Amino acid sequence: MESARCHQGTMSQDSVPTAEAASEGPSVEVMRSFGHWLEPHGGGGPKKVTLFTPGDTIAEDAGLAVI
Repeated sequence: MESARCHQGTMSQDSVPTAEAASEGPSVEVMRSFGHWLEPHGGGGPKKVTLFTPGDTIAEDAGLAVI
């Protein structure tokens, strides 16, 4: 999966920060599902999944509470 910088809106660029990656929600959802699938299948569980992002945190547009 790829992502790019995300300008949220066209009239609010001064008041809304630019995200380093556009919506990473689908990536996060797939990796969380895969992580939970790993556990009963001998793969170790969600802590064994690594997901990279160009931003400082994954899903920065949604916030840390989501993760």
